Amino acid sequence: MEWIIHSFVWGHTEKKGISLVKWEEIYKDTKKGGLDFKKIGCHNDAFLMKVGFNIVKKLNQLWVQVLKAKYKWVGKLPSVLNESNASLLWKRICRVWSKAREGIVWNIGKGLNVDFLER
Repeated sequence: MEWIIHSFVWGHTEKKGISLVKWEEIYKDTKKGGLDFKKIGCHNDAFLMKVGFNIVKKLNQLWVQVLKAKYKWVGKLPSVLNESNASLLWKRICRVWSKAREGIVWNIGKGLNVDFLER
């Protein structure tokens, strides 16, 4: 997808040409001279982490139950996911699972560093 965007921006849809600006410059904020393009891979990882969170959160959803049964989900929040004979979606979820798991788990421990706010 990024290659298609790259080709469009540089006008190389039919044949290759020379780029006048580094592709990384395009990602910069407009205030810093860039075009403020977003990296699609980062967005995709964020969406996959959201799917991982929903697998943990939405236990009664049929699609969650199917995925858990198909890929032999063990426990409430496994540290590693089974990737053998997996679909492309599941393989991508496995790739971002460690980051998603970090966002889901908050270990309070002894509570020495936790601040509680009263409402």
